[in-house]
Amino acid sequence: SDSDDESEACVNVAPRKRKNIDDSTPHQTPQVKLINDRRIRSSDDILTWRESQIVEWDRSSWTSDRYDEAAVRARQTPYPFYIATKKEDEEEEVWETESRNNDAIAIRNITTIINRRFDELNSRLDDINIRLDGYFKENQNRTASEFLEIHNKLDYHFQINCDRIAAEFFEVHNRLKPLNALVPEILDHIYHLSQSLENSLHRLQTRIEENHERILRELNDQLRERQLTVSLLSAMVTCVHPS
Repeated sequence: SDSDDESEACVNVAPRKRKNIDDSTPHQTPQVKLINDRRIRSSDDILTWRESQIVEWDRSSWTSDRYDEAAVRARQTPYPFYIATKKEDEEEEVWETESRNNDAIAIRNITTIINRRFDELNSRLDDINIRLDGYFKENQNRTASEFLEIHNKLDYHFQINCDRIAAEFFEVHNRLKPLNALVPEILDHIYHLSQSLENSLHRLQTRIEENHERILRELNDQLRERQLTVSLLSAMVTCVHPS
């Protein structure tokens, strides 16, 4: 499996060799107990250990028997300068070569695993895309079929309603045809009635005016008769009873 390949690749990578350099540290090694691995996460212990190591290192370097003032002036450091031997240089070159080879092998193995995983992911992505395309096409076809069915039903009901409304309209139109023939007669009759009513009103108004004049004449005649009667009575009274 992929996990086994990765574990084998990690196992095949050889650990790096540590280069031990003699006489590169002060004579007086700080007598401070190193930090316990079980308490590696304790920041207080790490800070305490680091400060103690620096203090002891500086103290040992400046007070060491190997202290060389010329080296300090030339290299600007209180620590003694170490010159590696030819054997140590060869071992260093061999170690660096092996380290580079091991790094190249590890990188090649990791690259192979990454490429294999990348190909697997691409294959899965292609499968997912194919499934999604199939799902979308199926959904699109189903939606189009349902939409067409609904459209046909609406068209059918719309046509039925149009036919029903047209039939009712023609039925009402046919019923109104006899009335359409009677409309001119009704209009003529209304016109004659209006003319007759207008003539009647005119005659009535004429009669009212005539009666009004006749009544005025009668009243005037009665008034003159009464005035004449009063005058005659006054004359008779005057004759009978002269003043």
